[in-house]
Amino acid sequence: MADVSTLQEVVSNEMAGWRAVVTLLGVFAAFALVMAPAGIYAVLSFAVTRRTREIGIRSALGARADQLLRAVVGQSAVVVALGLASGLAAGYALSRVLAAALPELEVAGFAIQATCALVLGAVALAAAWLPASRATRIDPVEALRLE
Repeated sequence: MADVSTLQEVVSNEMAGWRAVVTLLGVFAAFALVMAPAGIYAVLSFAVTRRTREIGIRSALGARADQLLRAVVGQSAVVVALGLASGLAAGYALSRVLAAALPELEVAGFAIQATCALVLGAVALAAAWLPASRATRIDPVEALRLE
């Protein structure tokens, strides 16, 4: 009887490996939350920049800048909303599975996930709006010459 310990100490020692894994996952999640806005901005900015010629044609045909801006940001917003909704649903479901599998660990709630989704959504809309507003200020003749 040299190794006497309480049940709480035994459970804590057994869960130490899982805690390390979950902590590592948390670090990766924080890194992903920092990197995701940069990736979203790059992809949406590239997609809108590729539409500069289309924006120039529409502008030459008489479309106003606010109409063009609304159309481009609106189309991007639909894609972003679908991505955020599916991501929130999957994240919430996986967090419930993790909470059921490891009840001793604290799992982030839906409020934290929704906040992250709002941040990513705001970044995505800014990523669509900035290049679209830049493209609407370009002279239609110059926009048609870009390619």
